[in-house]
Amino acid sequence: MQVRILSIKQRSSQKSVVRILLPLIFGSLLIQRCVGVVQPYRLHTVALPLVGAPKFLKLHRAAVFEPLIEKSFSQPIRSECTVVVLDFLPLKPTEPQTLSKLLALRSVEGEIRLSKPRLWPRNSVRVGKAVEVSVDLDEFVANLRATFNTDLHLLTNNCATFVTLAEQIARNHRSRD
Repeated sequence: MQVRILSIKQRSSQKSVVRILLPLIFGSLLIQRCVGVVQPYRLHTVALPLVGAPKFLKLHRAAVFEPLIEKSFSQPIRSECTVVVLDFLPLKPTEPQTLSKLLALRSVEGEIRLSKPRLWPRNSVRVGKAVEVSVDLDEFVANLRATFNTDLHLLTNNCATFVTLAEQIARNHRSRD
């Protein structure tokens, strides 16, 4: 009988191969994409600190799409990402000129951002009640970017009005039955 001693590197590579191959062999793992397909989400409005402001100043609003993933014993589902964050803010949020224009109630150029963090946004607080929607996020964001006025104004076209509009469009886009 021959005993073979594996180095730590060989053992760890074998373990990673086993972790990858076992689910594929037995068909017990289904991976869902977060964007590109219509899927159900729980849509949350969150309050975040303003960019460049103290952490306690949670005046910024963002929409957080949390995938609704149904799990069963026969086919557990793992998502590629846990949440998708959609928000609207000035193109240059930390520039002094941006702040002076906004405080003078003039508009500045804004941008719609889409991020896919692995965890909930740091320092965020959920605001209001979550809504269940079914959307294709790629298509949804493309439509928002094509139709939304990106001139940010402190009183009339800001992050809060953007999130409200995004929620209304998501509800009407493909309402969950």
